[in-house]
Amino acid sequence: VVITAAQLLAGVTDIDGPAATITALSVASGGGTLVQNSPGVWTYTPAANYAGPVAFSYTASDGSASTSATATLAVAAVNDAPVLEAALADQSVAEEGVVNFTIPAGAFSDVDGNALTLSTSALPAWLSFDAATRTFSGTAPADFNGFIDVTVTASDGALSASDTFRLTVTPVNDAPVVSGPVTLPGIQEDSAGVVITAAQLLGNASDVDSTLTVTGLTVPAAQGTLVSNGGGIWVFTPAANFSGAAVFSYSVSDGTAPPVATTASLDVMAVNDGPNGVIVVGSPLATDEIAAVGTVVGKVSGTSLDAGVTFTYSFANNPNNIFAIASLTGLITVNDGILIDFEQAASHSVTVRATDNNNLSFDQILTITVNDINPENVTGDIRDNILVGGASADTLSGGFGNDTLIGGGGNDTIAGGIGNDTLFGDAGDDAIDGGDGNDTIFGGDGIDTVEGGIGNDIINLGNGNDVASGGDGNDIISGEAGDDIIMGGSGQDVLIGGAGNDRIYGGLGDDSIYGGIGNDIAIGDDGND
Repeated sequence: VVITAAQLLAGVTDIDGPAATITALSVASGGGTLVQNSPGVWTYTPAANYAGPVAFSYTASDGSASTSATATLAVAAVNDAPVLEAALADQSVAEEGVVNFTIPAGAFSDVDGNALTLSTSALPAWLSFDAATRTFSGTAPADFNGFIDVTVTASDGALSASDTFRLTVTPVNDAPVVSGPVTLPGIQEDSAGVVITAAQLLGNASDVDSTLTVTGLTVPAAQGTLVSNGGGIWVFTPAANFSGAAVFSYSVSDGTAPPVATTASLDVMAVNDGPNGVIVVGSPLATDEIAAVGTVVGKVSGTSLDAGVTFTYSFANNPNNIFAIASLTGLITVNDGILIDFEQAASHSVTVRATDNNNLSFDQILTITVNDINPENVTGDIRDNILVGGASADTLSGGFGNDTLIGGGGNDTIAGGIGNDTLFGDAGDDAIDGGDGNDTIFGGDGIDTVEGGIGNDIINLGNGNDVASGGDGNDIISGEAGDDIIMGGSGQDVLIGGAGNDRIYGGLGDDSIYGGIGNDIAIGDDGND
């Protein structure tokens, strides 16, 4: 403020002298500074932030005499703006970290002593400011990093002061996130190798701040093999005949955080491989010789690498249809027991065909064992049978065909039946009856009893003291060695005693009798012998 001499001399009078002047001016109280600008002119500046009375002391002089006086002025109070006492420090927090810091109490001041109110610039939703406690609080959001500049303003209601600090959210590594197993495109059973890529395996994985890789990819050996071609490419080849879910185990890694274990699956779709074998279920395949029709031989079952397969069964080779097989169960039974003869074949080979429900089949040759039965008691049928006895006393009956009956060892009973039969007694004391038909009979060794029966028979008694009767028909009977009894019977017979003391009876008809070696007795009987 400007103070002049005229203002100061307004109350000074001098009755006899020249005009007075101010020779000295100073601040007596209240502070502040005085600067004389020119004679009789001063500038007073109050002390900073001072409000109140200010007293000045001065001297008035007329050149001869002087007097001291005082002057006063009032410095009216005005509002002072708040002041930033200390700059606000920058702050830092890790990504997803907790923010909690307080503005120092003396950061702002007001010389007037006015209460200050703090406020901030706009804050993100995750950050709040409590003006009463001067505290910032919040949690940095997931996957956010960077900085925000925050301005804090202190106001006394009229004037204000501000400062800006930077809040930095520093990045941290986020672990990979796997939402679930990966499903890879399916392939067929026994397919060639299929390519699997890291991109496929990472289909359900994510990472907000890193590039992901696949590590430790494996698959069970029973399901297939993996070959790495590098660069995140593998070739998977399913195991032979494997079908179902191939499960791959691996980890997802960002190179920093712990790897996350996960899986992927690939459906190996089954294809029909067809049957791959026929096996015997339970006991080995076997039957007694000359077994009855329907006798169980055994059971077979088809095998396949495929699951849920059903089979039907048939014979691809079954000589003479000796056996039968149940199409649904694989049960093998006897179909023609007369053809099952241990002495002719101790086993039979058949080819069983197993056909699956996709009409694929597998043929398996199987052996059926024939059990020897002693003694045998066999009767033929209308066919031309071949019946062979064993070492015991067998009973062989030919039936209605042109049969071949072979007694073998033992005292056998052999009956040709109807038909032109060939009968062999072989060793043993056999009883042989040719029956109806033109039969050929060989007694063999032993004491045999032979009856030719009806028909033109040829009888060779063989060694032994045999008895033979030709029966009806033109028969030829040869005694061979031994003391034989030969009876021609009806018809024009040829009777030959052979070696030995034979007795030969021609019987009815014009017979020819030859005694042979030995003391024979020949009786022609009726006819021209």
